[in-house]
Amino acid sequence: MSSMPAMSHLGKYRLDNILGQGAMGVVYKGFDEDIERPVAIKVLHSHLLDEDMGEELAVRFRLEAKAAARCMHSNIVTVFDYGVISDTHYIVMEYIEGIDLKSLMRQEKQLPFRQASDTVFQVLNALEHAHTKGVVHRDIKPANIMILDNGQVKVADFGIARLLSSDLTQAGFVIGTPGYMSPEGRLGAVVDNRSDLYSVGVVYYEILTGKRFQSQIPDSATLRGELGAAIQEEEVAERIREILENVLQNDQTLRFENAADFSHALGSILSPDRKHTPDIEEISSTVLQSGRTSLEGLQQTFGQSLSSPELSSQISPSVISQVEGVLTGYVGPMASLLVKKYAKQCSDIDSLLEALATHIPKAVEQTQFRSSLNVSSLTSAVDTSRGSGAARKEVLSEVELKQISSLLAQYIGPLASRIVKRAQSKALDRSDLCSRIVANIPVENEKLEFLQKLQEILKGG
Repeated sequence: MSSMPAMSHLGKYRLDNILGQGAMGVVYKGFDEDIERPVAIKVLHSHLLDEDMGEELAVRFRLEAKAAARCMHSNIVTVFDYGVISDTHYIVMEYIEGIDLKSLMRQEKQLPFRQASDTVFQVLNALEHAHTKGVVHRDIKPANIMILDNGQVKVADFGIARLLSSDLTQAGFVIGTPGYMSPEGRLGAVVDNRSDLYSVGVVYYEILTGKRFQSQIPDSATLRGELGAAIQEEEVAERIREILENVLQNDQTLRFENAADFSHALGSILSPDRKHTPDIEEISSTVLQSGRTSLEGLQQTFGQSLSSPELSSQISPSVISQVEGVLTGYVGPMASLLVKKYAKQCSDIDSLLEALATHIPKAVEQTQFRSSLNVSSLTSAVDTSRGSGAARKEVLSEVELKQISSLLAQYIGPLASRIVKRAQSKALDRSDLCSRIVANIPVENEKLEFLQKLQEILKGG
């Protein structure tokens, strides 16, 4: 398994700690030592480059940097730099002090009408600018909407954006996040500005009503009742209903033509003079009162261990590779650093696993890690790898592979099938397989929901 190299710097940028991670990459808080400012550094998972679509993913990652760099706007996360060092692809962005809308909604369930509307209004300002630059975002969702402590909104992650001048993404290639994708996006048809407007409509519906959008808009009477519960003024609720029914049309030609039309319609409701200015102080008060937790919890404290020490010769390189693969599912790219450190210090597998488990924050996940990597299974795997080369028994049947890929796609999008196949190729057993797959879901309650559904699929296996 190829993993991120152990390092404390990436070029001129110091790597301080992990801010977050997903199926495509990991985001670090870093520091630009030349001009002395904090930055966020997004690094593409290097193991993805070893797969069939590795070259296209590298191109798409660079496209993200190009798309975001075109869009210099106060409501869009600014990109400062892009580069490749020793096959490590990275993007350097402004560092945000705040919270993403998805995390805020988990705490608040729904936002007051004015705050919800002013948040969406700022997103539309960002998209209006991006669209005029020939950039369609294609992955508007709460997790990609950042809210600063001062109430300002910034749209992030142009990782699957479509540059209208680019031929990389063709019709028939489905990409985006299920639940927020437009109907044409789900069908793999060519998307345009109006696809982003549909996604904004889904987000607006959810933060107003506190309910998940279920693939199509409710009938007018139901929607009227849901909005009436969230908005005191009946006339205002009715006009918001008309806006949502417009942007959530299955036929994109029936939606607003552009973000400016959407924001104009919304602004005329929020401000009588139609020159609306979002009240970011009200949004700020909600953010600060939400008791958000800092994203800076994972500090790198390895000192000289960052210099890639030699592995202990007493533990098989095959075992080391398997341990690192499973640990990555719990702690991300830091797994490489931890395994290198403790493999040098530990003389047996038991002590290695115990040392590594202490770096997994949740006790239940520590237990999962230990049980999926017990000594006997590792030894058996090593013995098998040294055998006659007989075919390895697949953990999943073809039917299960398709079912689980389809289930995972509901949580992380179109990379699901690739992740399940990779887990299938590396898993020691079904328990190990479950641990590898569920580690790609970033939200804890969604992990539990996924595991319950996964167990139903595997019952017949």
